[in-house]
Amino acid sequence: MFRRTQVGFIFQSYNLIPALPAFDNIVLPLRLSRKKVDKQKIDQLLKDINFNAAPANFVTALSGGERQKVAIARVLVSNCRVIFADEPTGALDSVSGKIIFGLLRDLTKQGVCVVMVTHDIEMAANTDRAITLRDGQLRQILDKPNAQDLFEALNDEKK
Repeated sequence: MFRRTQVGFIFQSYNLIPALPAFDNIVLPLRLSRKKVDKQKIDQLLKDINFNAAPANFVTALSGGERQKVAIARVLVSNCRVIFADEPTGALDSVSGKIIFGLLRDLTKQGVCVVMVTHDIEMAANTDRAITLRDGQLRQILDKPNAQDLFEALNDEKK
């Protein structure tokens, strides 16, 4: 119950159910939690994240970017307090990537904890805190990072 209502995961591999259309994949957590499905709210969310496919399309018919948006929408409709996001914009075009990052950033301002893995230095430079890793080892923790500090941290062989 806690996992379903408080914690959301945006998987790099999407983890969608191929036998369901996009809309049903998005609302699955709501249905499992016996929460109301507000179709208008979901339609608006899909517009907000630049989802251009029909929600009735099965996920197997969607591009990688559209599948990623379905996986993101599934988490966003759940109103989780903690979101773990593994490369949430990896399959997206730059415009959609900025939209998604902006939505995640806005959630942090509302008290949602977003833990995100990314290789995008520009995106990481717009976070509250960045933790750099190399070969599975913690290298540095940067508060209010900037691109230059991140680049140096990632390329510093001495640490």
